[in-house]
Amino acid sequence: MTDVVNVLKDLISIDSNCNISNKDLVNYIKDKLSMFEVTEFLLKKGDLDLYNLIIKVRGLSNESPLVFVGHTDTVPGDLGWPSSFLQAREDNGRIYGLGASDMKGGIASLISAVLSLKERPKNDLYIILSADEEGSGKGARDIIKKFSLKNARVVVMEPTTRKIVYAQKGCLDLKVSIGGKSIHSSYANAEYNESNNAINKALRVCNALTDYSRVIEQKQDSLMEHPHLTISMIKGGTAQNSTAGNCDITLSRRMTMDETIKETYEEIKDIIDKECTEAEVSVIFEGEPFHTDKNSSFIKDIAKISRDFLGPTEFNFKKSWTEAAIFSKWGETVIFGPGDESECHKSNESIAIDDLIKFTQIYKKLIEDEDYSLKNA
Repeated sequence: MTDVVNVLKDLISIDSNCNISNKDLVNYIKDKLSMFEVTEFLLKKGDLDLYNLIIKVRGLSNESPLVFVGHTDTVPGDLGWPSSFLQAREDNGRIYGLGASDMKGGIASLISAVLSLKERPKNDLYIILSADEEGSGKGARDIIKKFSLKNARVVVMEPTTRKIVYAQKGCLDLKVSIGGKSIHSSYANAEYNESNNAINKALRVCNALTDYSRVIEQKQDSLMEHPHLTISMIKGGTAQNSTAGNCDITLSRRMTMDETIKETYEEIKDIIDKECTEAEVSVIFEGEPFHTDKNSSFIKDIAKISRDFLGPTEFNFKKSWTEAAIFSKWGETVIFGPGDESECHKSNESIAIDDLIKFTQIYKKLIEDEDYSLKNA
């Protein structure tokens, strides 16, 4: 079996943060898996050339393909690292480096598993690696437009702290832009500020949205707890001695399965309009929720294999959004990958070497043995 630790160290050493091209990393992966069918799609993002990658391992049948999904970009490295975040460091059974958990660890485990195969898999195997997941999610949406699969079984290799994630909340991020009139603050009084100061208008909107957030959190959901809303940024004004001529509010709304993006947007827009009719509301990001039946044969397969390597199986839903919602259009989908969710997007990110090894074994077993659940029922 290819040394998964060395593969991860190689991946970490190649900078692929979301502000630069992922070309170098894609070239490394293409070289590693060059014996299979490789298709590369150029994705333009402003001046950046990004690349989506699809690798096919031809199986004995094309009827129910097994699909592993990952993303090649990371968040940018920050100054909080004790050493270079592109120089993988091994310490106390863990590998440290940018993207170790999110999600170069999953990619390393899959590469190692695929390279260890001795025979063709029973079903076609696809490796889908998207660009720009940490940005707009444009990469995955581009893949869906250009490539289609039916009756697939999809594994999204995001870190799940050894839990099988079969559902996730939807996400709607909005920007609320509020205009006002800017005058010297010495000429403004309470009445003027209420009518013309953009920050005062924004405060009324924020108070209404806070009340709304308390209401929606009372909607208990058996699968995903409840929906919620967070006001994440407020920016307004230009000087301490002027009334604000503008104010922007950024908010993030998380949705359960019975909510749609369209209905949620209209609900929030109505609340904002009642407080400030001239406010402009624009969508920053939108992603539907998804859910796969926990009792499906595919999840039972994964659960049985997981128990052999990781012990008792735990299931969970995901509060944050991943590309699983996009690729679930192809078939039954789970999120299941090495690494701890708490390690994502943080300084000194790391992953346990034991996780890398165990998930390499799990992925290999899943690829090789499609009828696992029937034979172990």
